[in-house]
Amino acid sequence: SGFSSYTLRLFKKFRMYDSSIISVDTSEEWLSKASNFCIENHVDGDNFITWEQFKNKENKFDLIFLDIDYTKNRPKYYNLVFENFSTKGTFILCDDMHKKDLSLPLNKYLENKKKLKKHDVKEYTLDKFKRFSILVEVI
Repeated sequence: SGFSSYTLRLFKKFRMYDSSIISVDTSEEWLSKASNFCIENHVDGDNFITWEQFKNKENKFDLIFLDIDYTKNRPKYYNLVFENFSTKGTFILCDDMHKKDLSLPLNKYLENKKKLKKHDVKEYTLDKFKRFSILVEVI
């Protein structure tokens, strides 16, 4: 999402952490708005790319914030993200888990995956709108 892209870049700026942050979405318009928001708020506005440009890359990440596309479409990305872009030690923060059409498919996907460990982080991510995330660790 746009705000998570900003937040991660802000962390990088103040921590001077040597990292690469890539924001991926299906909407070029949304990516442009998010990039502009970052630039207007004095953080890096680079590396905003579409899913089509990104999906065949061979990147592995330490942290993935999974908040891509519209809610109804997001479960179709679960397998691709977990299988193609993570490795042992990767953490995937899955957003909007208050929505059953996201949490139920995620739980079903994780059911028999021995190398994926789900962490309940609701108490840390719950907001006033009752939204929360689930953290998955690749072990």
